[in-house]
Amino acid sequence: MTRWMVVSALVLTAIFGVAIAVGSRLPADHTATVSAVFPVTVETAWTAVTDFDGYPLWRSGVDAVERLPDMDGAVAWTETGSAGELTMMIVESSSPGRFVTSIVGEEAFGGTWTFAITEERPGSRVTITEDGEVYNAFFRFMARYVIGYEGTMNSFLEDLGEYLSQQIPVPQAP
Repeated sequence: MTRWMVVSALVLTAIFGVAIAVGSRLPADHTATVSAVFPVTVETAWTAVTDFDGYPLWRSGVDAVERLPDMDGAVAWTETGSAGELTMMIVESSSPGRFVTSIVGEEAFGGTWTFAITEERPGSRVTITEDGEVYNAFFRFMARYVIGYEGTMNSFLEDLGEYLSQQIPVPQAP
């Protein structure tokens, strides 16, 4: 091995060690909220958010959804995509304003996403609140300082916005 390879390996090891040390001092749980307004009705936004079978049609990173047998009486599914597989279940569904999902069976992270959909003229506001937990210190560091707690939720809202823009009827000439 050349000297630069040894130095590079030592530097990477030190960076990884610092990330773990910092991550171990961060709390495992966090809360983050994002929100966006869309020019569609509350019902249209509700339908898009709650139709998890349709996620592969519009969510980046979700290639397939498989409906699972209910878990403790709750609807459950597995999303497969660029990040692997993630099993989810519905914790609460109060049409058309509140929808809560929970991660099931993950060892590295967990938590819920609470969707609140409210009327905001001339459309609707979709707010997502993540009450999350990251158990691994390195991933906790990455979630806090690299990816950001809001990263996945922001992607969801961006994808939702693109999808909903296709649902808006084009005004007809008089």
